[in-house]
Amino acid sequence: MIILSGAYVLSISQQFRYECRDQKIKQILEENTLGTKKNRRKINIKDEYYKLQMNELQFDDWEQIRVKRLPGEPENVLVPDS
Repeated sequence: MIILSGAYVLSISQQFRYECRDQKIKQILEENTLGTKKNRRKINIKDEYYKLQMNELQFDDWEQIRVKRLPGEPENVLVPDS
């Protein structure tokens, strides 16, 4: 009888423990989700469009520069030396 009552008390205490832990975790998750929404920056479609246009302009403004070859290195790697 004592063993059964002890098991019953332990099961109730474990259930209470896990419920309290779950409640704390839910509260932390809610705070985190609300916090991320507050810290988001506002997006303006026109600003984003202009940013993308500037990226494309940067890629158009480049020069092809020939890399100096090492001494004895052939000009064309695909053609074997004869």
